[in-house]
Amino acid sequence: METSTTKLFSEANPFIGWYLVDSDKSTTQIVDGKKICIHFSRTIDDVFNDYINKNRNKTPIENYIKTSVYTYSGKGIFNDWNGGLPILAKNPIVTEVMEFKKTNDKNGKTTEKAVSTPVFVLPKPYGKSYLGWSMEVLYKRCIKDNVFPHRLTILSSTLVFDESRNADYATALEYTAKFKEQGTEICFIHMSSKQGKPTLFPNNENDLPDSTSRYAFNLASNISKEDCFVAKELFGYDLPDDAKWVSTYSSAKVVDKFIRLCFNPKQN
Repeated sequence: METSTTKLFSEANPFIGWYLVDSDKSTTQIVDGKKICIHFSRTIDDVFNDYINKNRNKTPIENYIKTSVYTYSGKGIFNDWNGGLPILAKNPIVTEVMEFKKTNDKNGKTTEKAVSTPVFVLPKPYGKSYLGWSMEVLYKRCIKDNVFPHRLTILSSTLVFDESRNADYATALEYTAKFKEQGTEICFIHMSSKQGKPTLFPNNENDLPDSTSRYAFNLASNISKEDCFVAKELFGYDLPDDAKWVSTYSSAKVVDKFIRLCFNPKQN
């Protein structure tokens, strides 16, 4: 199977980008003033809304994007949303008032107006999540449906050096390898209030500071040259050769840019 780095996409040949979002109880940790689960859900919502709004009056990019959002926790793995962005745009889970904007009328009177934002991903922290088990379930579902994503972005807050999860980590490595064999690129984001020295787009496992970074490194795919060009526009520097799709930064701004880079199909 060709990967998303080797072909262009169109309405007849849509880009399939999936998210697998951790809903472990650890996602209630506070980072940058918010719970991690809120950062994850709001960032995905923002990316979806940006694509929808920017292309509402044009030949829409949204017509050649199909996405699924899966959350995994102690309760199991759930498909929060699945389909093309035009359908997504019309069917948010809820619509929330996210901010108030002040405007001045022609008489100089200031009024405050509520701005509503569609919400597509709801955080549901519960119990202890298992990435490996979730990857196995998702892979078997792909086999059954005969559909694999071009790119699968994993958003995790589970501390990788928790020894009680070693067997599950081995399963995760096994099934990320199986996804890669089917042409799926694996992107890995780890966000934690207990994270040590962060890393972004690493290219040498021996240089990594901790087990979290090394585990993410082994899960993730290499970034193509085409995506390295886009990364330079977003992050402002050249990526090293053989860079991996990995971020362990506990920064909302970095996570936002990284997710935008992951959700960046090319148009035919």
